[in-house]
Amino acid sequence: VISEGDIVASKDATNGVQKTANVETKSADKKNVILVLDLSGSMNEDIDGEDEPSKGNAKIDKMKIAAKKFISKLDSKTTNVTLVGIGCATYKKHHLFWDEKKTLNKHIDGTEREWSPYYDVDAFVISTYNEKNWNSMTSDIDGLICYGGTNITGAMEIVADILTNAKYRSKYKIEYSTEENARSYVTLLTDGANGPEAKDRITGKEKGVKTTRENADELFAIAFGKDVISETSDGYKDLKAIVEDTDKIYQAS
Repeated sequence: VISEGDIVASKDATNGVQKTANVETKSADKKNVILVLDLSGSMNEDIDGEDEPSKGNAKIDKMKIAAKKFISKLDSKTTNVTLVGIGCATYKKHHLFWDEKKTLNKHIDGTEREWSPYYDVDAFVISTYNEKNWNSMTSDIDGLICYGGTNITGAMEIVADILTNAKYRSKYKIEYSTEENARSYVTLLTDGANGPEAKDRITGKEKGVKTTRENADELFAIAFGKDVISETSDGYKDLKAIVEDTDKIYQAS
């Protein structure tokens, strides 16, 4: 789905990704696209590091633009899309806080999912789309809000289950093609390092990360904000451990 070439989100078009990627839609083969969206609290911050974000310049604003530009290149007739969230909030009407962990997280698709037992943060399936509900995806992305921490490893465990676990897909009614020539693509959009503590650095050996890398046909990351620009930052190191190939890490601005 992604290859270096035309634009998914350029500075001129969307103030998005500096490196560019092309979403290939020519093939009639079925495609499974999983977008992992960072909805942690820091995504509310200004992408340029200012104290207060100007209108439309928060990292979440840029991520929404990049995600919508991404899906606009896809063919709804041959593509399934699943959105996976990182953080403790999804839509305004389902804004859940850390002290509500014992409740069920009811998402826009009507399903209820338990919180994961990961400190004070969570990862979850937001919703899944095919040709039947494709047109609702853009408005769903527009309605996303941010709160909580950055459970990247938890999100990658979910992605791994989507890629490999038919019972998981059935339980959460995830649209996914298992046709012989179907291909699966994963893109992580985030602004920072994994977990609330330094001990949570990603090594690439985590079960979810390793399984995702082994089963996704392509795995990419798009980084938002100055915290992940430096190759010495924890965020960049985590993304490199996930995708391995640094040419598949795209920097947003």
